[in-house]
Amino acid sequence: MDSIQDQANYTYGARMPKRTEHNWKESNGEGETRLLRAVRDRGVWRMSARMENEDFWENLVPPSEKDLRSLRDVLWRKYQRNRTSWEHVVAVDKMLGDVE
Repeated sequence: MDSIQDQANYTYGARMPKRTEHNWKESNGEGETRLLRAVRDRGVWRMSARMENEDFWENLVPPSEKDLRSLRDVLWRKYQRNRTSWEHVVAVDKMLGDVE
């Protein structure tokens, strides 16, 4: 190893990407609640959803535009409270085609 900093990065994994998870609920007009989850791991977003009364999560591949806009709204609100990074908001904007 060349330096103490290189040793620290190697030993403690300082450059490993962080996994983030965002959970939220949506209600339809009929009193049913839909649970959504978005996970960003190593720069890749994965989304899943289930109804509140179900046990198993359904992978959303590809997620609908409505679900992506809902995720974007959640990320925007979290960003305003310093709970997530701006890069996450921009990444979802790119998926939506809102950013060039």
